[in-house]
Amino acid sequence: MNDGKAGAVGRAEANGAPDEEAIRAYVERVISSAQFRSSERIRQFLRYVVDETLAGRADVIKAYSIAVDCFDREADFDPQLDPYVRIVARRLRRALKHYYEDEGAGDEIRISVPRGSYVPEFARVDGDPAAAPRPRRAVPAARLDGKPATASVVAVVRMEAHGDETDHEFLASGLTQEIILDLSRFDKLRVVGPITAAVQDAQDSSPRDIGRGHEADFVLTGAVHNLAGKQRITVSLTEVASSRMIWAERFEPDSTVHDLFAVQDEIASTVAATIGDAAGVIVRRVAERTRGREPADLTSYEAVLRGHHWGNVATAEALSDAHEALENAVAAEPGYAMARALLSDIYFTDWTTGVDRFSHALGRAEQLAVEAVEIDPFCSDARWALAQAHYGHRRFDDFRNQFETALELNPYNPSHLASYALFLVGLEEWDEARGFYAAATRLHPQHPPWYHLVPTMIHARRGEWPQAMEAAEEVRTPGLFWGSALRAMVLGHQGAIGAAAACIDELVGARPDFVQRGRELVERLLCAEGNVAVVVDGLRKAGLEID
Repeated sequence: MNDGKAGAVGRAEANGAPDEEAIRAYVERVISSAQFRSSERIRQFLRYVVDETLAGRADVIKAYSIAVDCFDREADFDPQLDPYVRIVARRLRRALKHYYEDEGAGDEIRISVPRGSYVPEFARVDGDPAAAPRPRRAVPAARLDGKPATASVVAVVRMEAHGDETDHEFLASGLTQEIILDLSRFDKLRVVGPITAAVQDAQDSSPRDIGRGHEADFVLTGAVHNLAGKQRITVSLTEVASSRMIWAERFEPDSTVHDLFAVQDEIASTVAATIGDAAGVIVRRVAERTRGREPADLTSYEAVLRGHHWGNVATAEALSDAHEALENAVAAEPGYAMARALLSDIYFTDWTTGVDRFSHALGRAEQLAVEAVEIDPFCSDARWALAQAHYGHRRFDDFRNQFETALELNPYNPSHLASYALFLVGLEEWDEARGFYAAATRLHPQHPPWYHLVPTMIHARRGEWPQAMEAAEEVRTPGLFWGSALRAMVLGHQGAIGAAAACIDELVGARPDFVQRGRELVERLLCAEGNVAVVVDGLRKAGLEID
């Protein structure tokens, strides 16, 4: 037995932990449970890390080896740029947590994968396992069937398979289930499905009639095609009220990739993000439908979507409308956690941008976020809001813990991934920031302009001014100072004083007090002194004498 195996198993046995044979048998029992049955990926992950540990290779269990050896990724896989392994690891930890809260509460053996490592640990539970309590996950009163009553209902029809190969049937079935799972992670959606052919045959199979039959607002349909040996997957979303197809996409997986689970994961996460994100199809559609209506006339759910919409356009007017709508929603429905979470974001943004419409904005942001988590600890938006508040108060361990929890609840929310990347820039965690930014933009190619703050600062800190300028040109935030400030910074470092003058005028027009408060405002969001210095130095070179 080599040192790795001795460390992983030998010491465990000395401490009364289960032996190798018991561990292998127990793993098969765990992955057959309801918590693990819905995801082949987390089953693969757990089997792989356990097998490697028991074989004495715990010291080589890294993100790269898991990606290549377990998930058949290419040899050029870069774990710093692609967070896929970290995302599956979070899903595994969450599945284990819920398994031991419910089905496995009385198990004698326990498996864990501590954060910061992918090496599993094994332990025995003292006492009679039959006497162990079997707690069940509590569902807060504010939720109905696991989702807020105020949510858009999406009916997912089982994807059709066109072709003779069995793989297409497997892909269609698996893809349907993965899309349902990934969509259900978005708190503003309630998902119905899969709706099978038998159900469709019993009624008119048009999306409008399927939607009406299931009291849905939107219907998702799709198909897997085999065209000359190549796969093509088509997916579309129809609004029931108008019978209008509001989104459609075509995917053509690489024919050299034979891992159906990888194909499923990639397409399902992209579909879910495109539809359910804060800048996604449904938010944009409801924003379009309610445009022109006063905040006081919106329902609580429409107010939440108005809150998401402001983040997409990043204008002072949208911020004001979202604030009024969300205050009304919180007053009307005190138990609506997501309304509190989005209102917390309004106050946090007021603090980071220095708009200062509200007194004690950061404190109010934290209060609302804490209340949202207390109402619904399984709301990813509530955890995200609380993470932001911790960042503002510079409680970085709490910030990371809350963001990690938000990502465990929903690893496919591009807005959360991008904001985490931005805060990691503030902590000068460059590799992690790049990875989460890459994941966010992959899931949502048509992302809001504020995402580009991340590459702008990464390139600026490296002195890569042409690349920094290319990114800064995309940061268009009318009425807020960041876009003009970053462009002026880059031009200042490049010595383009004449070109920078227009950006300075725009900046001072948006923030007349920027000369006096610029350093403070930059520090609020970008935190690290190195970040503040590169921005302030660039603005001074551009001709703005910041105090």
